[in-house]
Amino acid sequence: MRASTASGIAADQPDALEAYSFFLSNLVTAEGRFLVPVLRALVHNFSLDHGHFEMAAAPADMSAVVADNQRDAKAVLDQIQEYSHRILSQLLSLIPSASTCLVPIVLVAFPHRRLPLQPQLRFARNCMKLCDYAPSCRDRVVLGITERLLLMDVEAPTPVLLPSSSHDASLVDLSDKLDALMVDTVEYFNQLAAADSSRLENMFCSLVRAFESCILRTHRCRVVQFVVFHACALRHAFAEDFLRRLLQKAFDRDSSVVERETAAAYVGSFVVRAAFLRQPSALAAFQIMLNWLTVYVDCHQSDDALFRPALVGPLEAPNHAVFYSLCQAVFCVFSYRQAFFASGDVDIHAIEASLSHVMQSPLRPLVFCSSVVTADFRDVAMRCGLFDRSSSLALLAEMSSSALMESQWRLDHFSPFDPHVLPLS
Repeated sequence: MRASTASGIAADQPDALEAYSFFLSNLVTAEGRFLVPVLRALVHNFSLDHGHFEMAAAPADMSAVVADNQRDAKAVLDQIQEYSHRILSQLLSLIPSASTCLVPIVLVAFPHRRLPLQPQLRFARNCMKLCDYAPSCRDRVVLGITERLLLMDVEAPTPVLLPSSSHDASLVDLSDKLDALMVDTVEYFNQLAAADSSRLENMFCSLVRAFESCILRTHRCRVVQFVVFHACALRHAFAEDFLRRLLQKAFDRDSSVVERETAAAYVGSFVVRAAFLRQPSALAAFQIMLNWLTVYVDCHQSDDALFRPALVGPLEAPNHAVFYSLCQAVFCVFSYRQAFFASGDVDIHAIEASLSHVMQSPLRPLVFCSSVVTADFRDVAMRCGLFDRSSSLALLAEMSSSALMESQWRLDHFSPFDPHVLPLS
């Protein structure tokens, strides 16, 4: 058995390929204990690259021969991996429960992020091809790929600092690998969009579930979320479904406060940055958040004043972190998407009245939201007449008071879809 799986596939002999496929299928169906070794051998082929084939050294004047050898090596690799997928597909059709063994093998076999790029690219491509004929594996395989991209994302240096010589060369190389893998993933979604809408929809659903499972929970993820952003741009329905899921997460009281805060940040950034999002959908998301804020303020003000200070202070403000996160999302949309509100399709007076009600509430969102956001919003609000000049001066004096600035709690500014610089993606 060990010799059979270790010998691999004789890619230069088509008849041998067919015989090998027939042999493995019969072996596994006859003896179930051979299933895992066979799956491991087939998955091992996913990461084969040109380095697995010995190329004969050639003089400098034989470059054409070397090029032919390299093309031959690529053809051999493609054929081996094609037959590996064919055998896997046969095994999964014969033994549907084999997927429970296959997924852990795939996740363990994923090349380490420090290894060269080509084996990682090949493995990722073959994993996505596996998802086409093994739907029961799709969610977990997509999640595994996403988690590995996230490991690169959090470990690689900040994109704007890449040219600096102060960074370890291995970290800069990690950024290049992340960049290439993201481009390859985006290209895969582009191919699905051009070829098969049902496969695209299935992969998008798996990608969004992976987003909810790991990207949303990763502190200040920098670039991996743009794969989801690009996928949303392929269909209006995708963008609206993603936005709906984010809003549900932000309002879900069973989710953690951190997840709800992050979801609110994603909503604001997505509505501001997604030019492909239809205006009615963007306005609907804005109105839903504004309505929630209005109800929250009303509930807060209706509480017994004997047990609550007139104005929320820095010690109590963290208890309302979700409120301030949604305020920040609303402020961003109102500040940076003014064209939405000038179109005449909305009741701007009702919106301004609700904004003024939230803004001047005892919760003081302009004090505890990020100063980066509130500065822009305050300028827009003054131009729109949401509060008069005396109120604005009083607010500025409060924000700059030394008593507040010494122990001030403020919500961090996190805009996940702000542009990042990567050479390829």
